[in-house]
Amino acid sequence: MITSAEREGNLVNFLLFENQKGCMSLKEFSSRFGYPIKTLYDWKHRPSKYKAPKDLFIKFNRDVFVRLDVLHSWLIAQNPVLREGD
Repeated sequence: MITSAEREGNLVNFLLFENQKGCMSLKEFSSRFGYPIKTLYDWKHRPSKYKAPKDLFIKFNRDVFVRLDVLHSWLIAQNPVLREGD
């Protein structure tokens, strides 16, 4: 559990990832972050073109999900403001 001091210091990180499951459906990701689902499939099939992590997506049966641990690491690497302690 995140303390209130950590929450205030890193509010964006807290709001995006607190109380989330390990994965998020493409539809949920699309509605939360505003990316079209087609763009997410492009990230999945051509990760090097978009500099997306190759293990960002997992497939279960016919559904594709975004791994939140990988997404969290990728967002922090892209945005130094999200790093704790900065």
